[in-house]
Amino acid sequence: MSKVSFRPKPTAELAEEITTRVVNGMSIIDSARLSGISPSVFHKWKSIGNTESAIRETWDDLDAKERAATVKEARPNPKNDVYVNFVDAIERARTFYKQEFLGNLRVLAKNGSVTANTFLLEKGWPDEYGKNVQRVELSGPDGGPMQQQVSTVTDADLLALANSLSGIGPVLPVILDSQENPLV
Repeated sequence: MSKVSFRPKPTAELAEEITTRVVNGMSIIDSARLSGISPSVFHKWKSIGNTESAIRETWDDLDAKERAATVKEARPNPKNDVYVNFVDAIERARTFYKQEFLGNLRVLAKNGSVTANTFLLEKGWPDEYGKNVQRVELSGPDGGPMQQQVSTVTDADLLALANSLSGIGPVLPVILDSQENPLV
């Protein structure tokens, strides 16, 4: 097993090493660890790649005047190509694995697996076949916390309420001790 260490930049070989493991079902973080990359370094590389990709997408939409007015930090940086390519390779590997996994599910479904068919229906058409799980969130005025009022009800109060609700008068005999606690 490789020693976990900091590598200044990802390489094509390293991306290949990690993506091969991802395609075979290993998590990205474990794949990186086996290649000697700590999770924090991997996340840093991913962040640089994603940020650079977003800058490039925005840059492509700007006209010449807008590009001229853009600050240096918001301009594409060719030095970050290695990070963009690394993130792209990882995402392609994950997509390939997802495609393979869904293919396996389809094979199982075609062979009559009720579980696979149910899963595909629930995920493919959640409005028709999904589990109707609704999340209800309650809040007070202006979205603030709910206000609750708590009051104390004694045993004597509960017995009196039970007797009044029965509609036929006192059903439960109540004997109060010296501390006003009912004894039945």
